[in-house]
Amino acid sequence: MTSIRDHSADPDAHVARVRENYDSRVGQWQTIYSGQTFHDHVIQRRMQRCLEAIDQVGPVGDAPGRALDVGCGAGQMALEVRRRGYEVSAVDLSEGMVEATRQTFAEAGETADIRTADMRALPYDADTFDWVTGLGAIEYLTDPGEAVEEFARVTRPGGHVVVTSPNPYRLAFALDPIGVAMGVLGPPPTGYPRQYISAAKLRGYAARAGLVEVGLLGHGVGPLQVAKRPLLPPRASMRISHAAETHLPLSWLSRLGANLIMVARKP
Repeated sequence: MTSIRDHSADPDAHVARVRENYDSRVGQWQTIYSGQTFHDHVIQRRMQRCLEAIDQVGPVGDAPGRALDVGCGAGQMALEVRRRGYEVSAVDLSEGMVEATRQTFAEAGETADIRTADMRALPYDADTFDWVTGLGAIEYLTDPGEAVEEFARVTRPGGHVVVTSPNPYRLAFALDPIGVAMGVLGPPPTGYPRQYISAAKLRGYAARAGLVEVGLLGHGVGPLQVAKRPLLPPRASMRISHAAETHLPLSWLSRLGANLIMVARKP
């Protein structure tokens, strides 16, 4: 299972629908990292885990160099990377999100190269960045491998790429087959399909791009629900998810987590 629905026959039309949808959701992404829903918690945890990878692996040289955040949303991830000493670039398909990122940096008194761009054709030279991050981005393409190849192109030799994807084998789907059926049979709420990308698919995209996998993590266990209706309050679901991430083996999390995170190196 790589997608809940068939993809658009026209990749550019698909991308245009994604842009329109995210232009209408700027407010949501400006507040999502302080939100209290289970979905907000998963998004927050996703960023934390990606930042932990950057902290653990470090830059190509002795000091932070350049970093690029693709699909930057309202700029929170890019800002955290900037605070780690990197010279930051950030791009998003949505002009509304680009303006929100500029606002985020201005309010923090920080600077960055912030542009509107399609992740399939990044406006940067090859071998430019120590880190390229794409959180919640590649699943919006009809061919996610195109983006991973482009991320690899602009990464320096010895640099790293971080990509995330929603996991088709997440525990929540196994526990709520009615909800899965509702998703398969109903129209996409955003007006376009989103891919669910397995660990095997992620590894295939990395190999296709000439990247070497460093690690693959799963995170976000839950929520428990029936017919898409949560059985527990958000805080209880968050506690269960945190406990699972703390105590379950990494191999289990990479199978059961709501999202997957892959770190890969450019040789």
